[in-house]
Amino acid sequence: MNRTLKKKCTGTQGSVGRRGFLKWSGALGAGLVLGGRARAAGGLLLSNRAIHARIGPTRPNILFIISDEHNAAVLGAAGNSIIHTSSLDLLARRGITFESCYCNSPLCVPSRLSFTAGKYASRVAVWSNNCWLPSPDYPSLARVLNAAGYESFLCGKMHYDRTRRYGFAEIGESMNNSKKTGTGSRRDPDNLTPKEGISARFDKFYTAEDSGVLKHAARVLLIISWTARWKGGQRRTGVCSLLDVNSTIAELAGTKVPPDWDGDSMVEWLDDDKAGWKDYAISEYYAHNIYSGYAMLRAGRFKYVYHTRPDAAHRPERELYDLYADPGEFNNLAGQPEYAERVEAMHEFLVRQLGEDPEQTEQRCRDDYEVGYSRS
Repeated sequence: MNRTLKKKCTGTQGSVGRRGFLKWSGALGAGLVLGGRARAAGGLLLSNRAIHARIGPTRPNILFIISDEHNAAVLGAAGNSIIHTSSLDLLARRGITFESCYCNSPLCVPSRLSFTAGKYASRVAVWSNNCWLPSPDYPSLARVLNAAGYESFLCGKMHYDRTRRYGFAEIGESMNNSKKTGTGSRRDPDNLTPKEGISARFDKFYTAEDSGVLKHAARVLLIISWTARWKGGQRRTGVCSLLDVNSTIAELAGTKVPPDWDGDSMVEWLDDDKAGWKDYAISEYYAHNIYSGYAMLRAGRFKYVYHTRPDAAHRPERELYDLYADPGEFNNLAGQPEYAERVEAMHEFLVRQLGEDPEQTEQRCRDDYEVGYSRS
């Protein structure tokens, strides 16, 4: 197993709730020294010297742009000669492009709420596009930044419930007007009849042909640009996720995220491409149009996917790919004896990071779907 896979287990136990978050953020300090002057703010207390050492003489304004359903390969700077992305190509020339960044769920709401809350989707029970975070005042990246003296604005679509903004002040036209119910369902694993209205073109696709599970949907474009600090045109090939971006934003803002959040700051790696990095990412899918949920671990050159058991009559499925030798994911190595030890090691690591086995996660998801939300 890659020795970079070293991180403390951050399961569902001991999570920081609203009161714990308020206590935690207040304990960090009551001021930030900016330009030699103190401003009142709930956040990490840093001296002017400490700010200079960690993030330079000034804290940056931060603009985080999300392009919807944007596969990482759909970019001129990624070598795509068909698509025209001149503005993003310019950003890549001015910034650092990450070749192996993953969202933590390949679906809009679980991905965005995972990023909002700083935790894996299963840890905050955001299973599908019909979900919200456990409470309206749940600790969020916006609230962490607000406590550090920033003002957090939301412009555009984050798929939030109409009643929740999680610390953001919304500007521009509201595109967050859905009403979440928390309900969902599973398909019958023996019923392969397609839904009505599905294009006949899908008859030409076969699951055994090229898995692509959590590859084309979960690997996303990531470019980070701050020309005052980092030279443009750089690339990082190591594996990371949007939860790492979450922690990175917090450090650049001169603060840090609560201790029970997932993800790690990439600031040191941004500063030095030779710096050590954990080189792994996790993504999960427990939403619609599936027989059962699944979870993925990308670690270095290998990608492992565990498909939970649909019912008592069907066994779980596993996939393992060597992405250096097989970038198209045509050759599933999970059933080959020489890879048995790696499969088990990656599964154990996945369970440690998530805090429970995906089989338990799938059962929690089904239970939540049955109950849904009680709302007026």
